[in-house]
Amino acid sequence: MGIFDRFKKQQKQPAAAKEPATPRKAAKTPKEIATEKREPWVSVLDTSINPRDPRNGFFELDWNEFFIDQLRFAGYKGTTDEELIDRWFRDLCLSVAAEDKELLDTIATQSVQSTRRRKKKSVDDSDEVL
Repeated sequence: MGIFDRFKKQQKQPAAAKEPATPRKAAKTPKEIATEKREPWVSVLDTSINPRDPRNGFFELDWNEFFIDQLRFAGYKGTTDEELIDRWFRDLCLSVAAEDKELLDTIATQSVQSTRRRKKKSVDDSDEVL
């Protein structure tokens, strides 16, 4: 067996199988990080505005169980997590509006006018505002 025969044999042998690459772990989300730390977490995932009436829309929220615990400790009540979150979010929106008394008064006035308009329409199908 000559020197070149050894070389040929080495070439014919299959290459050593590479170890499979370790899959990269997906980065943890802020919610996962907060939950692991047992910290309250809430975030707005999406917002939607009614194009026909921009005063109406919704916010899609996500939270962890520690945020729910924080709200219950703060005195919020609700039979479901969603009900509790809804009450908290309404309070939050009202407190933001309350920072600007003129804005709060405008919202209250528009709400009353809207209610009156609906009541009047239901009585005689008129668009007249009281």
